[in-house]
Amino acid sequence: MIKKLLAMLLALSAAASFDEPADKGYYSVRGQTIVDEFGNEAVFKGMGFSNNVWENDIGAVYRHHSEDSYKELAELGFNSVRFCLNYRWFEDDDAPYEYKEEGFDMLAQNIAWAEKYGIGLILNMHYPQGGYQSQGNGMALWTDAENQKR
Repeated sequence: MIKKLLAMLLALSAAASFDEPADKGYYSVRGQTIVDEFGNEAVFKGMGFSNNVWENDIGAVYRHHSEDSYKELAELGFNSVRFCLNYRWFEDDDAPYEYKEEGFDMLAQNIAWAEKYGIGLILNMHYPQGGYQSQGNGMALWTDAENQKR
């Protein structure tokens, strides 16, 4: 599962950097405009899932929302969710590059729920290696090459 999700995220990242429509189901950038798979300007009607991002326990996400949350958003006319992530759900500082399957399973489950209800996910690594950037703290993401590589 980890390799499949990483490949999908890398493909999405690559698609978002070109000035042409992305693959089916993905968005890309044309100039300063986000466009859908058909090249039409995308209009996001969404909200954020904080996912209890400050908790290092992956269970925090499941305490935050469920499949019913996606269903309710779709029924209310939303089409997107800013989905906050914590890097510690995917790896630990004492074991870099040893990826946690449960983090990728959680992400895959949420992708499936979002897709089922027509909700696009905007993945936001809100708490990256090196720390959160708020109020001038957490500069290690920008100053430590190893954090950037991870």
